Amino acid sequence: MRTDLSSQIKLDRIPRRYYNPDNEIELTALRREEKLFTRIFETITDGADFLASEMARYINRYTEQKGRCVLALGAGVSTHRAYASLIKLYNEGRVDFSNVIIYIIDEFFPLLPEGPSVLKRLREILLDHINIKPENVRTINPEITKETMYEYCQAYEQAIADDGGIDLAVFEIGPHGTVAFNEAGSPESSYCRLVLLGNEIRHIISKNYNCDEVPTTAITLGVANLRSAKRRNCPQGGRRRCQPERARLAPAGSSPRETRHRPRRCRRPHPHKPAVEGDFLRMERQAYTPRHRMALQYDRQAYSQTHRQGL
Repeated sequence: MRTDLSSQIKLDRIPRRYYNPDNEIELTALRREEKLFTRIFETITDGADFLASEMARYINRYTEQKGRCVLALGAGVSTHRAYASLIKLYNEGRVDFSNVIIYIIDEFFPLLPEGPSVLKRLREILLDHINIKPENVRTINPEITKETMYEYCQAYEQAIADDGGIDLAVFEIGPHGTVAFNEAGSPESSYCRLVLLGNEIRHIISKNYNCDEVPTTAITLGVANLRSAKRRNCPQGGRRRCQPERARLAPAGSSPRETRHRPRRCRRPHPHKPAVEGDFLRMERQAYTPRHRMALQYDRQAYSQTHRQGL
């Protein structure tokens, strides 16, 4: 049973040229006041295919330029479709992972026998289906202790620097505005560290991983680590996941009510951070960027005309 029909109907009533035009000139005009490079797709599948093609393009580019490509990957729910499309491209021979190095963005600490694991989930949805070398998958050692946590986090960051830094980071923005395990409001200067997981985050994790017990702490790359990536892709899908983005995408001159909950780290977005969104172009989302306001205005006119005609 499909539960996204309302979003489909809303997009069907808005011409495609108002949110994803084919002409680059029109697309540039619609984005002229946006602070965040955003692509909106009618379905999550379309967004996943686009994101996978972008990932394959950057992997091939960096591999050709310097002989390897360094990825920082998360395993959020919104990334699963993109990874599935990436596996399809790999099976078609359009991307090769033999010279790719993957760093896991975050991991639960401690790892419980029946608890969630980001590495395990990433293996299920991506790593076991591509030709990545086992030694090129870098993850957080679950055997470290809190006493050695600081030194280990520094060593993890140094390993990324020794490999030339992160070329492409792929992660979702959580329902509550979390980036990796950095909660909304985390400072821009935060680095790899141990963080506490709130009750709401743990409840979502328990649901996504289908487990009863979730650790109260996790190790995550900080906002500064993710901002240092040359490219960042943040897929999002579903109506509920778009709500934290309303304040982030608010244009200059927005009212205090619209911007007071905007996390500080997102006020200066990364110049190469496309946010791939799909399947949720709704009233709640449209009123916060110029092109969405145009789409909303057009939708209201169509609605009025339809009712005047008695249809």
